[in-house]
Amino acid sequence: MNDRWEIRVESGSYYPSMCEHSSGHDISYCYEHDDHTGYHFYAYSRHIDALSDHEAISNRLASLEVIVNGVMKVLSHKIDIYPTKFLGYSSTSFPSYIGLSPRKFEDFPFELDLVPEVIIDKGECIDIDSLMLRLCMKDECVRYLCILIGMIKERSFEDIILAWNTLFKIYDTVKYFSCKEEWRISEFASVKQLDAFSASCNNISIIGVNARHGHKPAQIPKKILSFEESKKLVFDMTCCFIARYLREKYDIQITKI
Repeated sequence: MNDRWEIRVESGSYYPSMCEHSSGHDISYCYEHDDHTGYHFYAYSRHIDALSDHEAISNRLASLEVIVNGVMKVLSHKIDIYPTKFLGYSSTSFPSYIGLSPRKFEDFPFELDLVPEVIIDKGECIDIDSLMLRLCMKDECVRYLCILIGMIKERSFEDIILAWNTLFKIYDTVKYFSCKEEWRISEFASVKQLDAFSASCNNISIIGVNARHGHKPAQIPKKILSFEESKKLVFDMTCCFIARYLREKYDIQITKI
């Protein structure tokens, strides 16, 4: 029988409330408070219990962390919320803490045999965070948008370069699934603003090495967007899209928390 891994967590001041409100279906969030040492945050997930290889556990936890943060950003409608980080893990037979060393991102960081057949069982009580995580298991659109939103970081200039590319992936993803649902992208954001974002994001003469493309013949657009403007535009568009997608496909209403 595999050990139950305990995950060491770093998070914001919201974490104790998150622990108290989460139903813990797929990730159980926990904390302890000591008058001398302060708060200690940790978690458990049944999606790593079957794993024993360090690299596999690292890959799984790092990937789950991205989805968890994407879900929190969407539900709070705050792109800059302090992230929850899975720092490492330990077990009863391995009392020492082991830091993560992921080498691969998992697009589907869940155990297949733990994916529920239905989103919500009749009479089941489940919090919105856990419900969104469950939707990530069942719905490719929700999963990829939460992954991409969760990937946006700004801790270094490398993060900013990657974030420009991630913002465009989000834009492409919303366009693709809007088309599948026969919705117009203009229902979620200004087309003129999106065109300005696209022109800025793709043009190395405007944003330098942050651009998605290298040097090529191109006209300087009349309107350009800064990183902060682009981030807000794409994030707001995504939140509007997800809200409608969940409402019309699953009869789920999400509001800012």
